[in-house]
Amino acid sequence: MCKIISLVNHNRLVTICGFPGIGKTTIAKSVGFFLEEREKFSDGIMYISMSRRYQANMLITQLYHLIKKQLSLEELERLNKMTKLNQKQEDLSARILPKNDMELDEAFEVELSINQADLDKIIYCLSEKNVLIIIDNIEDPLNSDAKNLKVILEQLLDKCESIKFLSTSRLCLEKIGNTEESSYLLKELSHYYSVRLFFEKAKMDIDIVQIVELLKADDIDVNEAEFAGKQSPYFLKMLENHSLFKKLSGHPHAISLIAQLAKDSSLVEIY
Repeated sequence: MCKIISLVNHNRLVTICGFPGIGKTTIAKSVGFFLEEREKFSDGIMYISMSRRYQANMLITQLYHLIKKQLSLEELERLNKMTKLNQKQEDLSARILPKNDMELDEAFEVELSINQADLDKIIYCLSEKNVLIIIDNIEDPLNSDAKNLKVILEQLLDKCESIKFLSTSRLCLEKIGNTEESSYLLKELSHYYSVRLFFEKAKMDIDIVQIVELLKADDIDVNEAEFAGKQSPYFLKMLENHSLFKKLSGHPHAISLIAQLAKDSSLVEIY
C-alpha cells in the first residue's frame, strides 16, 4: 500500500492493475481511507464504481451526481445560470454555422459522443479543487468505450490542475493526453500471507490438533514435541507449503471464500 500511496503523491494518473479478485478494489479503498484520514486532499476524495457501466458517459453522470450533493444552494444557483448561458451559446452556434460545418460536426458526434454539457459543469466545479477521484473497475468502459473515456479524462486532467485519479483495472490506461500513467501491478500473495489471510477471514484461533491433522493429511512429517511454546507465526510457516494453500495460488478472493467453510468444517474436511 505504501508504494501506491507514494505513486499517488507524485503522479496525477495512477492505476492499480491485476487479475480479477486479486484485491484491487480493497487496496484502492484502503489507500483512499488512509489519505482521507490524513487530509492529504483538501477538498476530499471521491469514489466511483464503473463495474458493469460500459459507457464512458456513466463516469460523467456519477461524478456530477457526487459533486451536486456537496454544493451549497448558492453554488447550485450559479451552476444553473452557467448551464442556461451555455445552452443559449450552443443554440446560437447552431443557427449561424454553415450547413456543411454542421454536417461535419454530426459526423464527428457519431464517432465521439460524450455529455459535454455535464462535463463542463464538472470542470467548472473542480477547476480549483484539490481532489482525489478513485475510479474502480475502469476496465469496463475502457474495453467498450475507450475513445470517449480518454477524452473525458483528458479534459478533466487538463482543465482541473489539482485533481488526481487513482483507478483499478485489469488493463493499463497508458498515456492520457499529456499525462503519463503510473501503474502498479498487484501480484498474488505469498504462501505465508495466504495462510495468514485464511485464518483472519475464518476468524479462528490456531488449533494445534487441527493443524497436525491437516499436515498429516498432506503427508508432511510432523514432530509434535517441537510445538511446545511456539507462537502463531511458527504454525503459519509450517502450513505455507501445504497443498491446500498452494492450490489457492495466493488469490485473496478465493482464500476468503474458502475461509467461510471453516464455520462448519474442520481444516481437514476443507482440504
